Amino acid sequence: GGVGKEEEMLRVALANCCARDTNPHCRAKALGALTAVVGFGDVECVQIALSRLGDKLLDMRLAAVDSLSRTARAGDPVVLPALRALLDEGGRQRDPLASACKNREHNAVRIAAVRALGALFPDHDPLGAEALAVTACLSDVGGGDWDAEVRDSARNVLVSLGKGELAGDLGGKEREDRYREYRIHRNNQLPEACSTMQAALPLCMADRRKANRRGWW
Repeated sequence: GGVGKEEEMLRVALANCCARDTNPHCRAKALGALTAVVGFGDVECVQIALSRLGDKLLDMRLAAVDSLSRTARAGDPVVLPALRALLDEGGRQRDPLASACKNREHNAVRIAAVRALGALFPDHDPLGAEALAVTACLSDVGGGDWDAEVRDSARNVLVSLGKGELAGDLGGKEREDRYREYRIHRNNQLPEACSTMQAALPLCMADRRKANRRGWW
């Protein structure tokens, strides 16, 4: 009884620190400690982590994503959309107004969110709405995110979920797009060709063999 009471007091103290401590770094550390103390599926910890996904401090955002991946239940209909929302923000192009450091911070959170989606994938209902939404999100990130590390993380998660064929298709499409861009520049066409122009340059077998020999794939 005494041990249980001490654990509950520690839990309350950490939750209060997450919510009220004036030092943002202490709040992030407290959330990590709370995650280690509480049990799987703890509703309070999940709610605290959800509320911190948009925090200004990188450490807090990372702690929040990590906490959700360890305490939320697979297929949670609230947590999964929140994680997907992190990947929907600015994934198509690099923010030209943000510093390199800010972009790296943004990508660190996105990579953590990708891995959390893999950890919380609803294996019990692989054809359900949430499972299909997660797969679609990972496919979109794996094929269209501007950052190569984020794309690779999404494809790796797809492979871990038994969707290696889909991940391979995304990688092949990226290589084709890269070679099409090379052909556009080589032929002295517009440096920034639209997708319609790229689609008008199909890769013949000779082009594929040449790309393989020269290491463009």
